[in-house]
Amino acid sequence: MDTQQLLVVILSLFSTVLHSVGFVLLWRAKKVTNQYNKSQTLYLLHLSFTETLYSISGSLRILANVINRPDAELWVFIGSSGVFIQLTMILIALTFDRYLAVRYNLRYLLIWTTKKTTIVIASIYFINILFTILSINFLHSIQQAYDVFSQFAWLPLDGVFVTVALLAYGYILHKIAQRKLSLNETESSRTSSSNHKRRRKPFLMVLALILSFTIFVVVPDIVALVFNRQNKEMSQSVELYLSFSFRAGIIVDFFIYVFGCREVRLMLKKCLRRDRNNNRDTVFVNGYTTRTTTHK
Repeated sequence: MDTQQLLVVILSLFSTVLHSVGFVLLWRAKKVTNQYNKSQTLYLLHLSFTETLYSISGSLRILANVINRPDAELWVFIGSSGVFIQLTMILIALTFDRYLAVRYNLRYLLIWTTKKTTIVIASIYFINILFTILSINFLHSIQQAYDVFSQFAWLPLDGVFVTVALLAYGYILHKIAQRKLSLNETESSRTSSSNHKRRRKPFLMVLALILSFTIFVVVPDIVALVFNRQNKEMSQSVELYLSFSFRAGIIVDFFIYVFGCREVRLMLKKCLRRDRNNNRDTVFVNGYTTRTTTHK
């Protein structure tokens, strides 16, 4: 195992731990999320799970390469490609969901229910499983799989993602700007302004996820395609960039949805406050630490 492979394994394990924690936090947040953001939390929950799977696949592929098992490496590569497609589709669905929330405002809950969100997510998983099974049956080498996926899966999905993101968030940011302008022109109360800021944050969090995906995934995909089409040999710096860009993006995504999701932030603050209160209740008696209890 060379240095580059070792770094990939370390980053993959680190992101696996992060997203496992993030999945637990989002699972708990799902129970207290208000109905307006319920679908968003469901998408984030499955996004976290999908990125956990991708992180695990990174380590497994290196392991298969080290023990010289090309068949296992091919299966892991196909599986991780299916997971990547699943991740992209979840982001597209999440972006479209935020568009619906702004477009229909209060009618959003009548038009789009969490049951429909669950059906969309289940369909995405089904497509991933079907794609993986067909790929394992018809593709017989990593180079063949890479050529097929890059031309017919990754880049077309990247194009759909960018198109949906531009159209949806062009509309969303326009509506947010309109709302802010109307609040500035009228003598509205501070409560209205604070409510506007609070409702705006979930949309900005998804925008941050979109920018992260574009910077760390879409751009590297284009760079790799250019080198592949022109049959150019990549320099070591370009190879490092392509190897670490997506894994860096996965780590960045964790911090975006953990600190961007209001319910997760509230849970973390509550846990920190509880630990602080527990520390205050600790006293020393005859050199030993004991705990005091407070009855309310």
